[in-house]
Amino acid sequence: MRPVPSRTHSSRAVRPDASNAEGSAAERWQATLKVHFAGNDACRECHTEAFEAHARSGHSHTAFLMAESNLARRLDGTSYRDPLTLDEFRFAMRGDSFVVSTGTGADEQRIPVQWLLGSGQRAQTAVAINGRAGIEQRWTAFAPDGALGVTPSHERLPKVRPGDPGCFGRPMTRGDVLSCLGCHMTFGPPRGAPLTREYFKPNIDCERCHGPRKAHVEAARMGDAASVQPMVNLKDPQVEFQLCAQCHRASEQVDPSLPEHEAVRFQPHRLQLSRCWQESAGQLACAACHDPHDQVATEPQHYTRSCLQCHMAPDDVPCPVEPTGTCIDCHMPEVDWQSGISFRDHWIRIPESARDNATPTEEN
Repeated sequence: MRPVPSRTHSSRAVRPDASNAEGSAAERWQATLKVHFAGNDACRECHTEAFEAHARSGHSHTAFLMAESNLARRLDGTSYRDPLTLDEFRFAMRGDSFVVSTGTGADEQRIPVQWLLGSGQRAQTAVAINGRAGIEQRWTAFAPDGALGVTPSHERLPKVRPGDPGCFGRPMTRGDVLSCLGCHMTFGPPRGAPLTREYFKPNIDCERCHGPRKAHVEAARMGDAASVQPMVNLKDPQVEFQLCAQCHRASEQVDPSLPEHEAVRFQPHRLQLSRCWQESAGQLACAACHDPHDQVATEPQHYTRSCLQCHMAPDDVPCPVEPTGTCIDCHMPEVDWQSGISFRDHWIRIPESARDNATPTEEN
């Protein structure tokens, strides 16, 4: 899966303290972060409800050290044969490392895998990094049972000769790694630092969206929380929208030539195509329907209630097309992507079947 450009608060606002000459570069980086970042547990002291909601969300568990993951324990000592290339990948724990090997004899290749990305709600994909670049692994564990299959988009990669490192999957430049991991981390390494685990903070934690809040926490503990104002005005719907779009992609980040079943993955982009968004005067954003802290609601009536905040029918007359249906089933249908994964289309519109039968009054 192709990465997207990503920004974190740490890469823009925090730089290592050059005055601290002791310790390794990684230790100095960690020390600098402790000056600025409070951590989720500090937020919990006052924002218990938001903390508990976040713990249920996919954002809170979207990056794992591969060797410490449940998937690594399950795959240890097993193998997987790629159904397209027929390459066999063998998995083994070697001390504190999860190692993948392929090929035999002189063509055998081994590679340690550092990260497992994704909450598992749809899939989890592994990434190997050598400190400067990486390889997105060709195999992915798919929900609901974690069965391995070809990583989406890898079916289009050219076949490479045995022994070539590319046989493990898609080669990634440093920029690719930073973009990919950047959407699964609270912060990543400063400019020029190696791509090692010490420089990454896994998962989308509070301070990924709210910014470094150590000063706010210290003020709050002294009873003066309001003296340190938010770094990001998330009460502005368009600020919130752009923050979500960093990873979920707005229209300017999406190739307009993408086929529908590919573009449907990018919810902010699809929402921007909607008349609802275009006529909202900048007031419609993700949090109109989604709790930004919690797991995604799955009850269709939750979204119907959101729709009716603006589209309240006169005298509560039921929908003339589907009186017992829900808004999203018609106006935001699920679209099959690939590998058994589907996405709900956020381009809110009248479906073609209903449009053909609608009167002018119904369309407006």
